[in-house]
Amino acid sequence: MKTPRTAFGFAVIALTAASGTARQGPPPRPPQLSPSPLPRPDGPAYARGFIHDVSVVYRNGTEHAENVDLSLLGSGRMLLAFRGGGTGQVETPDARIRVFAFDPVTYRGTLLSEVGAAPAMPARGIRDPKLLDWDGKLLLSAISRQAGFPIRDLFANARTVIAESADGGASFSTPAAAAFRGTPDATFGIWRYAARVHREGGRVVRTMYATGYNDGDLEAAYFTTTDGGRSFTRLGSIVNDAAEVPSEAELFFVGPNQETAVALVRLDNRGLLSGGQTAVCTKRAGPEGLSGDFECGRRLDSRLDGPSAVFTVDGRRFVAARKHLACTRKRTALYELRGDLADPRAAVSLCEIAELPSSGDTAYAAVAPIPGRDREYVLAWYSTPAGSDPPWLPAQLAPTSILAAQLDFKKYDPSSCRPPEPTPACPPPILPPSSRSTLAGAYVLGLTPSFVPERPAFFVAQARTQGERIDVSLQALDQRRLASGGDRVPIGERFDASGAIRPDGSFTVDFGNPQVPLAVWPIGGGLPGSFTFEGLRLTGVTTSPDAFCGGVEGDVVIAPLAGIVPPGTRLLLEGSRFGASRAGGVAACP
Repeated sequence: MKTPRTAFGFAVIALTAASGTARQGPPPRPPQLSPSPLPRPDGPAYARGFIHDVSVVYRNGTEHAENVDLSLLGSGRMLLAFRGGGTGQVETPDARIRVFAFDPVTYRGTLLSEVGAAPAMPARGIRDPKLLDWDGKLLLSAISRQAGFPIRDLFANARTVIAESADGGASFSTPAAAAFRGTPDATFGIWRYAARVHREGGRVVRTMYATGYNDGDLEAAYFTTTDGGRSFTRLGSIVNDAAEVPSEAELFFVGPNQETAVALVRLDNRGLLSGGQTAVCTKRAGPEGLSGDFECGRRLDSRLDGPSAVFTVDGRRFVAARKHLACTRKRTALYELRGDLADPRAAVSLCEIAELPSSGDTAYAAVAPIPGRDREYVLAWYSTPAGSDPPWLPAQLAPTSILAAQLDFKKYDPSSCRPPEPTPACPPPILPPSSRSTLAGAYVLGLTPSFVPERPAFFVAQARTQGERIDVSLQALDQRRLASGGDRVPIGERFDASGAIRPDGSFTVDFGNPQVPLAVWPIGGGLPGSFTFEGLRLTGVTTSPDAFCGGVEGDVVIAPLAGIVPPGTRLLLEGSRFGASRAGGVAACP
């Protein structure tokens, strides 16, 4: 799975969590899977029995388990693998790939082995497991990055690693870094594998391909391997455009002789927390197989985070991925892909079959056919407990569970599949009723971003109402000094706005695009640099002469910072709140 693209101000929490986890050791893990059925969700897919037997199959209350993989071995045995061992979605040396023998019908299983990253300085973690049944050997491919919580994996020094099992998964060798040929960049983390099986001159040829993306999310490329992932040869680019922010790419083959490769590529081109897009890319194989760059002119207007293997049933293609709701909430959903995927000129579309029970940090699903059951599959994913619904970023430090459901395509009704609804805007906070109060003097204003409400930014606000006018100026406070000793130390330039104040005390002030030092948000080590509030607008009410509060609109655009912040790092402020008071006990509107 993708190491999360963190927000500034969130890094300090994550790094603290990482060091604490390292001191405490891995959380305890159950040696047996103990499935716990969930109530049947609403919706036609569940009512018809197409999606059924939804259960939590793994949780221990403290662990952030994620990155699910299912592998049906040639022997008919199924394995479930996921990344565990950490208390948050942060790269940590305590991370482990846990491999279970797994029954796809009862969801019961036994822990076979745990695989950690090879000892290294600086310490490294491990994630994104892929189990490969290769020439009679069981291989485990994964991505290892340096411990920490980098923004879009920049300078995380990613390495694709491979381990081998000689006993069916009961033990694995120490993961070793794979070799890359044909590229000067060794930080490509292999995301997915895809085998092309075709006929050539009367014989059947099987070639293994793989996709990966590099540190900074600058390029998604594709490779071939002849030794099960121990080494890779670069064949070309899929998306090579830093402005598109490409990362996870799911690869599959279509056509009567699997002559066309199709890749679905996650694009964060609309910002870190927004819906974004998915590139639909194609490459037709030549006489010598695949080589050269993909064509990527088509887009799905939905960002599919971490798409699981695209699988085909009854001539239809399906994929499970993370979807995006308002106010940075997330869900896992099952989709059908429609249209001629092989023809780069043909229209393609996505329809949504159903949401799966999920919230917070979720998705990175896996799917596999159930042996002996016609057109039946098991689907597994991870999620924050479905009863809660936290924003995505803080949920990355909260416990998660592994869930599973069965899909019976004999009961699938294509007419119930609907185009995804546009992502709704995050509604502004409800303002309390208020009579107009006179403001004058200095206040402390706290801005609570919707994407990480636990980390407000603070400002000195000079506010004054005169007649039908309100004037507000803001100057950032150094968060580290404020948190450590309560000192109100202004930093950066002051920025001003004016607006009309209405008889009920409500107002809107537009600050435009002020630039603010990064130190207004708590960042580990006190990073230099700045960000821009793009279109910063406060809509609020006066609640007394000593306080005012309301909602915040705009975007946060972080200036590129060599080695730390890559270009194109944007966060949404929609749904954020502010509160200001003379005493400094800042709270949002009641």
